[in-house]
Amino acid sequence: MANDPFDFSDVFAEIENKVADVMQSSEAEQKLKETMSRFAMSDVYGQYFPTMYSRQYRLSTPGNYTVSASADSITVENVNISDEIFNVIEGGSGYRWKGSQIYKMEPFPRPYTQHAIDSFVDDWLMPEIERQISSK
Repeated sequence: MANDPFDFSDVFAEIENKVADVMQSSEAEQKLKETMSRFAMSDVYGQYFPTMYSRQYRLSTPGNYTVSASADSITVENVNISDEIFNVIEGGSGYRWKGSQIYKMEPFPRPYTQHAIDSFVDDWLMPEIERQISSK
């Protein structure tokens, strides 16, 4: 019959497969690590300069991040930063050295992770998914 609805299940399955391929690709992993590193430099390290210690730059080294991806999610973690230090950086409170410049600025949040994730999604992930879906 001419009025039978079209079955889009094959189309949706192909789209889901392409999205999964992009999200689980080594290129996505590398781009996410690079984006996290870039935002750590600008949003964390670029906000103030320590006077009493030398930075180790553990947030800005791509090799310090691990990425786990599935068909519908990507998880990124910095394996060389404790949760306590991460929470101090992101939340801006909890600095222990009272003589430090950053302690005097408390709270001094530097939520780089959300900025990095938003940038990764907007600037690389979505355009790459669109590119993959439009290509045959």
